[in-house]
This record gives sequence, structure tokens and C-alpha cells, in this order.
Amino acid sequence: MIDLNAMVVFARVVDAGSISAAAREMGQPKSTVSRRVRQLEEELGVRLLQRTTRSLKLTELGAAFYERCKRVEAEADEAERSVSAGQEHPRGILRISAPVETGLTRLGTLIADYSAQYPEVNVVIDLSNRYVDLVEEGYDLAIRAGKLEDSSLVARRLGASRLLVCASPAYLGCHDTPRTPEALKQHRIALYGNLLQRQTFLFRGPSGIASIQLDPDHCANSMMVLRDLAKAGFGITLIPDSHAEQDLQQGLLVELLQEWKLPQHGVYAVYPSPRHLTPKVKSFLDFLSAKLVLRF
Repeated sequence: MIDLNAMVVFARVVDAGSISAAAREMGQPKSTVSRRVRQLEEELGVRLLQRTTRSLKLTELGAAFYERCKRVEAEADEAERSVSAGQEHPRGILRISAPVETGLTRLGTLIADYSAQYPEVNVVIDLSNRYVDLVEEGYDLAIRAGKLEDSSLVARRLGASRLLVCASPAYLGCHDTPRTPEALKQHRIALYGNLLQRQTFLFRGPSGIASIQLDPDHCANSMMVLRDLAKAGFGITLIPDSHAEQDLQQGLLVELLQEWKLPQHGVYAVYPSPRHLTPKVKSFLDFLSAKLVLRF
């Protein structure tokens, strides 16, 4: 393959009118510039310039090749300007991975607000509950909650989430209201997951810490499904505060065991090494951090 730098050097020589003038403009030794042009001719197998002691003249093939070289130089300059502009202010495509639940409850509004401030950034959100490889799959950042795995990724804490114990007024009208975590075992339970397996929950309350194991009657890998099960009167569920907030305010759900608290879990933005953090990623991270409203 032809050395693209040599093509640019050749175009500069033609524009300057001599090898000496081109060498001065580029800050290179005359011998280096002359050698690059000579090597280019050897690679192509044609003579590009007719040299005399006083001037350079393009051959017919040299003139055609010069036009091509000028296009390469122009494309290179445009590419450099594009990259430089992208480093000066946020622009380009921002690829984000986020859990399905968060995307449906929070990110849409946040992206709209962010876009109003940074209109040159195009956001692509991939909502998935799978654990994506940011570098391998080409994502700029991901939103994650809970305990983070050790990795080479950098994490910025955005907020927190806490599970609430909830049921509908209709269900509570037909069943005793649980007063302690232990009493949950006497009720129908819907829990997050894709297997009907026992789960352990650690409550902290008036009498200390209570570790409770619950066997779900139903399970789902969607917090919204669990919420709707509870609203429909099936039984009791444990869902994040952000998913229950509106229904609690409207009286469609009731928070139980308010004196007993489950642990908080952090919500984070994770991204590769910050060494080459682009303006689009940095601006989005700063935007989310300022909002501090992203909860699961």
C-alpha cells in the first residue's frame, strides 16, 4: 500500500514549487523530502516530476496523481478537524447500556433534558438486563446497580435504591397486615428472579437485625410485573422505591414494615479508563451526577 504521508509530501512539493521550499514549510530536511518523493516514484513505477536545476514540472501521470494526493490531504485535514472538534465540545453518538427497568422509569426524561443542553450528541440506549462488555461491544458507558464486580471499569456513584415491602389495600383488607419481617412467611409472596427459589433478606429494625428467608409463590425478572401483581391483590412483593413511589402516593399500594429497612444499593455509571474520556461521555456523567435522581 502506498504511504499516505508520502502522498501528502508530494502534494506539498508541487504546491511549493520546489523540494527546498516544501522542506522549509514542513520543517523537514531537504534530503528527507527528496527521498520520500523518490521512494514514492519507485513504488509506483512511474516518474511523477521532471526535475531541472531551477524547477520541477509535473509529468502527465504526475499531474493526475497530484489531484488524487490533494484529495487525500483534504480528507486528512477534515478528519483532523472533526476529531479536534469532538474533543472541544460534546458531539457524536453516545452508546449507553442500562437495565430495562431503569430505562423505562427514568432515562427517557433524563435523555430529553440532556439533549436540550447538548443537541449535537445522539444518544443510543440499549435496554437489557444482561451484563454487557463495554469495550468489546462498543458502549461508552453503562448504568448498573448493587454490588459491582471487580473490573478495569471506572464507577461513578449516581444515587441509591432501596427495596420496599408493598401490598394493595384490597389484599390487606382480606389478610392480616404483617408487623414483623418474620410474619411475611405467612403471606403470598412475589419476588424478583427467574427461578422459584428461596431468597434471603436482611432487615434492620427496632429490635435489631432480622435475616428472613422467603419462598416466592411467583417470580418475575421485571419489577413492573411484580408491582402489577401486588396492585392486583395477589400478595406482597419487594420492589425498589422508584417503582412504588407513584402508586404509594395514589393509594394503589401500601408500604409495609416501615420501621424495618432493607439495605440500600448504590446506582452507578461505569465506563472504561478515563484517560481518553471524550466530552460526550464526560458531559453525560456530569449531567447524571448533578441530577442525582437515578434510582432503580
